[in-house]
Amino acid sequence: MFGTCADVKWCVATQSQASGENKVELDDKTGTITDFLSSSIASYNIAEKSTATSPRKNTRKRKGNISTSECQLQNVSIKKMRVKESKQDEKLTNRNGTKKARRKRRSPKKLASKSEGMQDSAPKKQLIKRNEKCEKPAPSLSCDGSSSSCSDDEWENVDEFDFSNSAVLPTTIEVTIKKPKMKVKTMETVETRRARFIKQHVNQKLRERQIHCHKMHLLCYIAHLRMWIHTLLCDQYLASVCLSMIPEQLVAAARPDFNITVAEKFVHWFKTAYQPAKKVYMVKGDFSAAQLHRLEELIAGQFYESDKDLASLLFLNLIALKQTARLCLSCQPMPFKLAVRQRPLEAIESLISYYGSRKLTANDYREWPGKLEETVEKIVLFDGGKQNENDSASVGRLSLKRNYWVEFWDENSRRWICLDPWTGSIDKPEAVEADATPPMHYVLCIDNEYGMRDVTARYASRYLTPAVRRLWVNQDWWNDTLELYQSRNVMRERLEDISIEQYLFSKPKPTSVPEYKNHPLYVLEKDLSKYETIYPENQQPVGKIKDFNIYLRSSVHRLDGAINWMKKLRSIKPNEKPYRVVQKRSCNRALSEYGGPKTVDLYGRWQTIPYVTPKIVDGRVPRNEFGNLYVYKNTMIPDGCVHLQLNGLVAIARKLGIDCVPAVVGWNHCRGGTHPILDGCVILKEHENELREAWSKHYEKKKMTAKLVD
Repeated sequence: MFGTCADVKWCVATQSQASGENKVELDDKTGTITDFLSSSIASYNIAEKSTATSPRKNTRKRKGNISTSECQLQNVSIKKMRVKESKQDEKLTNRNGTKKARRKRRSPKKLASKSEGMQDSAPKKQLIKRNEKCEKPAPSLSCDGSSSSCSDDEWENVDEFDFSNSAVLPTTIEVTIKKPKMKVKTMETVETRRARFIKQHVNQKLRERQIHCHKMHLLCYIAHLRMWIHTLLCDQYLASVCLSMIPEQLVAAARPDFNITVAEKFVHWFKTAYQPAKKVYMVKGDFSAAQLHRLEELIAGQFYESDKDLASLLFLNLIALKQTARLCLSCQPMPFKLAVRQRPLEAIESLISYYGSRKLTANDYREWPGKLEETVEKIVLFDGGKQNENDSASVGRLSLKRNYWVEFWDENSRRWICLDPWTGSIDKPEAVEADATPPMHYVLCIDNEYGMRDVTARYASRYLTPAVRRLWVNQDWWNDTLELYQSRNVMRERLEDISIEQYLFSKPKPTSVPEYKNHPLYVLEKDLSKYETIYPENQQPVGKIKDFNIYLRSSVHRLDGAINWMKKLRSIKPNEKPYRVVQKRSCNRALSEYGGPKTVDLYGRWQTIPYVTPKIVDGRVPRNEFGNLYVYKNTMIPDGCVHLQLNGLVAIARKLGIDCVPAVVGWNHCRGGTHPILDGCVILKEHENELREAWSKHYEKKKMTAKLVD
């Protein structure tokens, strides 16, 4: 099979170089090389036509008149051509198969009918002829330059290629991708926006009211305990009556040393001596007098009506034995989250309809705070868990619980030991919770010297869990409140702090990372806010959980700015660098527009000293760089000055030529900024009477003018 004219020339050149003597001589009879090539190509085309029209197997004869050595040289060159042509045919076959697969995917039925009709078409015949190239040797030239066929031994049989059975690419895989649903943001109407605004403010007011009720309930518990202890101890008559009921053997054993052994005998006698009352002892009159008379009857008959009576009688008996005792109470204040009797939408429906979408006036803005308070007052809250209980069932359940018990101070072990008159157990604080009303999250105690303390950590088994911490009010407020009623015995308070701390540290650490959030004993560095830090910096962790270091809560210190430290009567040391610089919580628009500072310098307590009030210089009241004076507490007033909280006093003092400085008593955070709260002014004491008289005359004149106008 001939390739091109260049291939023929290459074959001729190869033969002439190999033989050295044999050359192709073309005389006038045979013609030129061009005529030879044209005649060879013509004979090749005739052979192609005869092969294409024949339905049986295609054959083709060629005869060579060259020697055996020349044929070997030709075979080498022919093999190279075969490799090159086979690669081209393979590429062509793959390309045709790919095209056919594409057409089959687009219209398989049409392609099937079309392929049947094209069995004998020209494209298929061309493929058959090209396939024959790979199997047959290429034609050669004779020594005399004439074209002829090879011998009969060199004939080859080539089968017709059935293209219909060729490999077809597999069907493609279809992947369906769902188009994500795009959330179309609806335009909020004026009425909808106002309704949302009203609901947010109503819910905020409800939360504030619930917190205030919770705090008020705790204050009522404190007042109740102080009032009740005052009733028990106001007159020694009740203690003397109890002493007369105690056996002499117990009195003699208790006076030298009232230890745990004596306490066990005493509690055993008390539990057998006092029995539940069969009738209700009710008296009328003043609370203290009525309760005194009622307790006299209970002591005389050795009866009790409730757990409160039983614990109070045990407390009186311990006081009669000259022991230091205190009464404990498990408080159940109003919870933060309460059920609502009516739906909030129904309660604020009238307020939403009142404002609607109409244009608001200045009067609407003035009436808004009052209408908001009226709407909140209409929403009735109640404890949903106790709403459907009838009285008899409630009394029956309450009688099975004990929320009062007693403690006494053991001088030998220097600690408080609990006595449970309900069960008769001694020094078993973990068993007290089982008979108390759940949840146990506030345990108050008051001693015979009116000293109060929170001892929840000793009795609540779940004290360190987040479930109990969520039931607490703001701990800073609670600690500050109880600080007013601390015991006078500082040493005893310190010993109790150490014992409770050791008891809590003896419990295992939390096993999950979320439990360390707001934990009373431990803290993770990742849970600290930007206003908190661990100091000293080389503080060693006490453990590790999931690549987080565990530190003691006592090593966490609060960072504050200079003004906040001044509120705590502390000032920054001279030339002290800030421990940390952070972004302000709210950046005032005016400061941002005029390039004011957007950061605040924070300092630790170790960087502060006690606040020193400024002194009067040259008969003038001291002031800060803003022309006023910070008076967060009365102790911040300079010596020789007085703080007058009278409206309009600054203008009157300026008219009289008296030096006065406005007093800053706090800060108001609103509208993206912080604004000082001014209340009166600070003046010298020598000008106090003069300014008071001038202020009184000014406002009397103002009242007379207002009456004349009316």
